[in-house]
Amino acid sequence: MSSTQPVGSYKFNQQTGTPRTIKKATGLEPYLVSFTDGEGRDQVRIAFRVPESDYFFVVQEKIQGNFVVTRGNNWFNTALAKELDKAVESV
Repeated sequence: MSSTQPVGSYKFNQQTGTPRTIKKATGLEPYLVSFTDGEGRDQVRIAFRVPESDYFFVVQEKIQGNFVVTRGNNWFNTALAKELDKAVESV
Protein backbone atom coordinates (compact mmCIF):
# COMPACT_ATOMS: atom_id res chain seq x y z
CA MET A 1 0.00 0.00 0.00
CA SER A 2 1.46 3.38 -0.92
CA SER A 3 1.27 6.24 1.50
CA THR A 4 0.42 9.47 -0.25
CA GLN A 5 0.69 12.79 1.46
CA PRO A 6 -1.92 15.50 1.02
CA VAL A 7 -1.12 18.62 -0.98
CA GLY A 8 0.97 21.05 1.06
CA SER A 9 2.11 18.34 3.45
CA TYR A 10 5.38 18.69 5.32
CA LYS A 11 8.21 16.46 4.11
CA PHE A 12 11.01 15.13 6.29
CA ASN A 13 14.70 14.71 5.56
CA GLN A 14 14.94 11.02 4.69
CA GLN A 15 18.46 10.63 6.12
CA THR A 16 17.92 12.15 9.56
CA GLY A 17 14.16 12.16 9.95
CA THR A 18 14.23 15.83 10.99
CA PRO A 19 11.85 18.37 9.46
CA ARG A 20 13.21 20.85 6.95
CA THR A 21 13.13 24.29 8.49
CA ILE A 22 14.02 27.87 7.73
CA LYS A 23 16.14 29.19 10.58
CA LYS A 24 16.07 32.91 9.83
CA ALA A 25 15.22 35.44 7.12
CA THR A 26 16.09 39.09 6.64
CA GLY A 27 15.32 41.78 4.10
CA LEU A 28 17.82 42.87 1.48
CA GLU A 29 18.12 46.24 -0.22
CA PRO A 30 18.59 46.09 -4.00
CA TYR A 31 21.12 48.34 -5.75
CA LEU A 32 21.19 49.12 -9.45
CA VAL A 33 24.91 49.09 -10.27
CA SER A 34 26.53 50.51 -13.40
CA PHE A 35 30.14 49.36 -13.98
CA THR A 36 32.75 48.54 -16.59
CA ASP A 37 33.69 44.86 -16.71
CA GLY A 38 37.14 43.32 -17.26
CA GLU A 39 36.65 43.39 -21.05
CA GLY A 40 35.84 47.12 -21.07
CA ARG A 41 32.09 46.68 -21.59
CA ASP A 42 29.63 48.84 -19.69
CA GLN A 43 27.23 46.71 -17.65
CA VAL A 44 24.25 47.30 -15.38
CA ARG A 45 23.24 44.74 -12.75
CA ILE A 46 20.99 44.46 -9.74
CA ALA A 47 23.01 43.62 -6.61
CA PHE A 48 21.99 42.73 -3.06
CA ARG A 49 24.30 43.37 -0.10
CA VAL A 50 24.52 40.78 2.66
CA PRO A 51 23.65 42.83 5.78
CA GLU A 52 26.63 44.10 7.78
CA SER A 53 29.18 42.79 5.29
CA ASP A 54 31.01 43.63 2.09
CA TYR A 55 29.52 40.67 0.20
CA PHE A 56 27.03 41.09 -2.62
CA PHE A 57 24.88 38.80 -4.70
CA VAL A 58 24.47 39.89 -8.32
CA VAL A 59 21.62 39.08 -10.71
CA GLN A 60 23.27 37.85 -13.93
CA GLU A 61 21.46 37.38 -17.24
CA LYS A 62 22.25 33.98 -18.67
CA ILE A 63 21.41 31.95 -21.80
CA GLN A 64 17.80 31.95 -23.00
CA GLY A 65 16.80 34.89 -20.82
CA ASN A 66 17.08 33.05 -17.50
CA PHE A 67 18.39 35.06 -14.58
CA VAL A 68 20.80 33.56 -12.06
CA VAL A 69 22.04 35.11 -8.83
CA THR A 70 25.77 34.68 -8.21
CA ARG A 71 28.10 35.94 -5.52
CA GLY A 72 29.94 39.08 -6.59
CA ASN A 73 33.64 38.57 -7.24
CA ASN A 74 36.24 40.25 -5.01
CA TRP A 75 36.86 43.39 -7.08
CA PHE A 76 33.11 44.00 -7.47
CA ASN A 77 32.39 43.50 -3.73
CA THR A 78 35.23 45.80 -2.66
CA ALA A 79 34.46 48.55 -5.19
CA LEU A 80 30.72 48.56 -4.52
CA ALA A 81 31.15 48.54 -0.73
CA LYS A 82 33.48 51.57 -1.01
CA GLU A 83 31.03 53.38 -3.29
CA LEU A 84 28.08 52.74 -0.96
CA ASP A 85 30.08 53.74 2.11
CA LYS A 86 31.18 56.93 0.32
CA ALA A 87 27.56 57.73 -0.58
CA VAL A 88 26.46 57.29 3.05
CA GLU A 89 29.27 59.56 4.32
CA SER A 90 28.35 62.35 1.88
CA VAL A 91 24.69 62.55 2.95
